[in-house]
Amino acid sequence: MEVIYSPYRTILSPLLEYITKAEKEADRAPVTVLLPQFIVKKWWHTFLHNQTAIILRFFLIMKKDVVIATLPYHLRE
Repeated sequence: MEVIYSPYRTILSPLLEYITKAEKEADRAPVTVLLPQFIVKKWWHTFLHNQTAIILRFFLIMKKDVVIATLPYHLRE
């Protein structure tokens, strides 16, 4: 697991740059990206959470050698 530092909460650009670099180093082996899916107790809390993962999934799904895995995480109240 790698942690990528990103100033000012910028997520998309540093992550896509890192994945592109990892794809080149992997030499056609798939790169797996774990995205959290927050499981909430009240349905309306869904609007507060998971938005970043939706955006990341949209951009990552277009990459050929990237596997997207969803990791459910139950939030406590």
